[in-house]
Amino acid sequence: MCALVVTYNRRALLADTLAGLRAQTRPLNHVLVVDNASADGTAAFLAENHPTVEHLRLDRNTGSAGGFHAGLAHAHRATHDGRPFDFVWVMDDDVVPEPDCLALLLAVAEASGSAVVVPERREADGTVRRAEHRLDDRAQRYVPLDGPSSLDAPAAPASPPRWCATDLFTFEGPLVHRHALEAAGPLSPAAQPDPGLFITADDTHFAIAVYHALGPDAAALVPDAGLRRQVPPPTGTVPVRSALKGWLTGTPALDLWPDRAHWKRVYYVRNRHLVWRRLGWHRRRWRHVALHAGYLVTDALAARRLGWAWRTRLRWNARALWLGLRGRSGAFLDPARYLAEIERERA
Repeated sequence: MCALVVTYNRRALLADTLAGLRAQTRPLNHVLVVDNASADGTAAFLAENHPTVEHLRLDRNTGSAGGFHAGLAHAHRATHDGRPFDFVWVMDDDVVPEPDCLALLLAVAEASGSAVVVPERREADGTVRRAEHRLDDRAQRYVPLDGPSSLDAPAAPASPPRWCATDLFTFEGPLVHRHALEAAGPLSPAAQPDPGLFITADDTHFAIAVYHALGPDAAALVPDAGLRRQVPPPTGTVPVRSALKGWLTGTPALDLWPDRAHWKRVYYVRNRHLVWRRLGWHRRRWRHVALHAGYLVTDALAARRLGWAWRTRLRWNARALWLGLRGRSGAFLDPARYLAEIERERA
């Protein structure tokens, strides 16, 4: 059993994640930390406080997509007592699993035979944050991220089931069998997650690959297995009532992120279109183009009214749309460069 954590310049959060892994009632055989060239002393922290943790430091920041791609491939090659790991427990550096989380995931993996077993994400206040979705092959319908889950019943049963089928999931705690990595992960011809996505939707692409390779019953959600998120959404977000209901956030309100965090939204615009392409929505392509264009207009108008750097935002949003239309992955926006452009526009 190997736990894989991808980190970048968040040493304090990483410390809490590693503490959560150490507190598991089912002990781990190995912990691998993939470090996206952090410059905050992460290497020294691991060497001093976690000498048994394997530290894989990349030579540059490849984003979450590059980190998970490299980490999953490395974990698949790793061994314990001469044997490869059957499962890799995948997570970001901003989550903390509850002590019984791994034991519950393993129990369901054995009982259900699922190739991927997913915990339930919870905010610090205990509220459930579900980003697990359902795909409808016949209608080719995608339930957007953080939207109402089709797993939610109108009335909660007295005792929830031990697991429910799910199709899509995030990289916040899924337990992945090596069979899934070989069929749909970085070892497969499709090479998912695609490191070119850089950040956001890399987990969605991986989940779609699992779905296509292993079928609709390949993944299971375990409601009793909890995993707490440490980082709330960025402050200063502005909900905008929009006719683009649900395409970006899954709610009637379109959350616009402030300038300092908007570069992630730029990647999300491009990568969401690549998700649509992977799902094969060819007949709905023009509808998606219209939705993307509508978001660009909504964001620019709201940013101008709020005094944000609307020109920079519009330019990069348009670039993201163009790359999405052409189906191009690859890192195209450096966060430091983007923030410098924001400051020049404000000056």
